[in-house]
Amino acid sequence: MYIIVQAGLNETFGFALQGFLDEQFTQLQQLQDESNPYFVKEVASLFFEESSKLLDTLLNIMYIYLFFELASLIFGVGNEILFVR
Repeated sequence: MYIIVQAGLNETFGFALQGFLDEQFTQLQQLQDESNPYFVKEVASLFFEESSKLLDTLLNIMYIYLFFELASLIFGVGNEILFVR
């Protein structure tokens, strides 16, 4: 039953996300005019560049967290090391 509920939530979330993105794209297209015909392309490019940087930062944070988790399993060192200033 859990799998069926989860699949239903994923499908619902997917439709909601698609609708949100469609609306955002439509709004971007409305901002585009003759003076800057590549406005939507430029905004999308900037979004993906920044997203890539943010995902890299998040990945580095996850690696640090996983390192300390692994250290706590191997050496019995607690996670409080992460919070020492």
